[in-house]
Parts: sequence; C-alpha cells; structure tokens
Amino acid sequence: MKNITQGLKVVLLAILLSLGLSYVYAWTAPTQTAPSGNVTAPLNTSSTAQSKAGDLTISSNLIAPILKDLNDPANFFVHPKGDSVLADIYLRPNASSTQTGSLYAVGDICSGSTGAGTGKCLSTASSGGGSDYGNGSDNDAHWTTDSAIDPTKIWNYKSIILDATRTLTVSSVNTPLIMRVQGNATINGRINLSSKGAPRGNNGNSPSYTGGDRAGAGGSGSSGTCDPHWGASGSGGGGASMWGAGGNGSNGVNKYQGTTGVGGAGGVVYRYSDSAILALIHLTSIICGGGGGNGGGPGGGVGGNGGGAMLMYVGGNLTLGSSSIIEADGSSGGQGVNVSGCTGAGGGGAGGGTVMIVVAGTVTNNGVTIHAVGGGGGGGDNQCPGGASGGVGKIIIMSIASSTILQS
Repeated sequence: MKNITQGLKVVLLAILLSLGLSYVYAWTAPTQTAPSGNVTAPLNTSSTAQSKAGDLTISSNLIAPILKDLNDPANFFVHPKGDSVLADIYLRPNASSTQTGSLYAVGDICSGSTGAGTGKCLSTASSGGGSDYGNGSDNDAHWTTDSAIDPTKIWNYKSIILDATRTLTVSSVNTPLIMRVQGNATINGRINLSSKGAPRGNNGNSPSYTGGDRAGAGGSGSSGTCDPHWGASGSGGGGASMWGAGGNGSNGVNKYQGTTGVGGAGGVVYRYSDSAILALIHLTSIICGGGGGNGGGPGGGVGGNGGGAMLMYVGGNLTLGSSSIIEADGSSGGQGVNVSGCTGAGGGGAGGGTVMIVVAGTVTNNGVTIHAVGGGGGGGDNQCPGGASGGVGKIIIMSIASSTILQS
C-alpha cells in the first residue's frame, strides 16, 4: 500500500512538471520597455478621447450630438439639431440605379456659404410646395373648356396644358394668380387677366416682398358748379401699374363764371426697374394694376378696373402656341355724360397688370401675343375734360436654362 501511494505521488509530480514547462515555453517575452507595446484599450464609457484605426460596424442606432470629418473636423460636420456643412450631397436610392432620390426641406435650400441671401434659393411655397416649382399636389391640369380658377389658392400642378381657342381666367379680382408647375407647361389658348386687378378707385394688392408698396388708384375729379355757364368738372386720374404711375386728371374748364372742377391725381407706386425685377426671380407675390378714378360731375364717367397679375413657375419646359395670348390690360375710363343739364368729366383709365413666368428649362415661342397696357381715359361731356390714362403694365417670360427673356 505504501508503494502504491508513493507511485501516485511520482505520477502527479510528473504531470505538474509537464504543465509548468508547457506554460514556460508558451510565454513570449516583451519586445518593448513598458509601457510601450501595451494592448489597445477597448472602447469604453469614459470621457477620455478614443480612436479606432479600422472600420466600426454598428448594427443598431448611432446616437451622437455632432459627427465630424476625420481630416477636417472644424469645417465639415453633421449636426442634426443645428447647422451642418457638407461638400456635396448625391441622392440615389441604390448603387445600381441611375434615378435620383428626393430631398425635402421645411425651410429654404440656398447656395452660398452663409445661407439665404448670399446665393440662389428654392423658396418655400406658402401652400407647402417646398420650392418655386411646388409639390404637384393638384396633379396635372388640362383645360379643354373655358375656365375660371380661384386666385386665393396657390396651385401646385405636375404639368399644365391650355388648349387652343380656350380661355383661362380668375374667379375674383385684385388677387394675383400663383401657379407652381413641377413639369412642363403648354399654352395654346388665352390667359386673360384684363380688368382682374383693383376695381375703380382702389389700390392694387400689397404683396410682402415690396415692403408694402402697391399700385395706387387714380383720384376722382371734383365737380364744378352746375349752372348755365358750365362750371365744368375735373376728370379722373389714371391708375398706377407696378412699373409706372397713372396720369393726373385734368381740371374742368371755366367757360364763363362757374367754379372749375379739379382733376384727380394719378396713382403712384414704387417703380421697379426691369433689372431689379429680373433679379427677384424667387417671388411669393406680384402687384395687380390700380383702378382709375371717377370723373367729376353728376354724369362723370366711371374709372377703369386694373389689370390682374399672375406669377407662374415652370420646373420643366414652356411651349407657347402660335395662337396663344397672355394679357393683363387695365380697362378704360367711362365717358362723361350730361345729367339734367350738368356736364360730366371722363373717368380715369386703370393701370396695366403684371405677369411673370419663370421657367427652369427652355421656352419655345411659336408666336405668343402678350400685352399689359394701361386703360385710356374716358371722354368728357361738352366742356368737361377727358380722364387720364393708366400706367402701363408688363409681362416677363424668362428661361433660366437658356438665359432668355421675353417681355412686353
């Protein structure tokens, strides 16, 4: 028994010696003096800055206040709750597709290093379009019959077609028609905004981008004394347009001893130059023509109604047919008449309206007719003077792609 116990001790000792020698031979001595050559610390929750040379794959969400570029962290970064700076953005659903994806923004998307005002912007449509060219929420429009649409709504079309011999107008006055078209627009018929601006004796609308400026109405002429000696009445002043003031009405003629009527003043407005308007291609509204003033006297002619206004953005191409017409004329003042022996002066003509069409693509003009003239003054009865003319309006059609401009 004693010999067996002694044998087991020898075997166990041999096993222990064998294991110890294997650990000794497996151990590798340090190649550098401490602390050099230490094993890389694992990513942890400490506040110490850490870096990783290889890729980092995360199968769940990455939550961080700011993501910075490795090589230029001061100038390129993504801040989800603040400003971000990126060199380029490419939108593509997948690597094998040539289709681009979508980019949505609640505010403006602008070029320039410091945001809006330094470069060109895609202005947000007030109806939620997100750009000058809208969101297409009103689908495609194809007018095959004469139609009147509501100008109090901003229309967001995918595309529009107006057939030849058909007329498109608005259902109310003194409110600009605003249409945003994502794709192509084809106008073969007539867009008629004549007399759709301010009613006689009223100012045109006052859009926000002009700082409160608006097309002024012509003043009414005053009446002279009604007697056999013809104290003639003054005529109505002309309504203003976005580009020019209306004419002043003439005073009545005192043929003998009657009181002379004073002519109404012409409407005035801040006058934009063509270059100033063309620089403001990202507008949100535009000015209608002002109404003409009434002629003085019991039989004074009524003033004219201002020309309407339209602002249209086309994201694709615009085609204008050979019989197409775009008009926004102010109407003429009324004729003065004799009422119970009292003469009447002529009413003032109204100011022409304004139409601006901005096209991202090309404009194909096959012979469109465009005009936005001010209305003429009405004639006076007998010795009374005629009314003054309204200010001339303007129509501008411009292509961004080809830098071409067509204007009245």
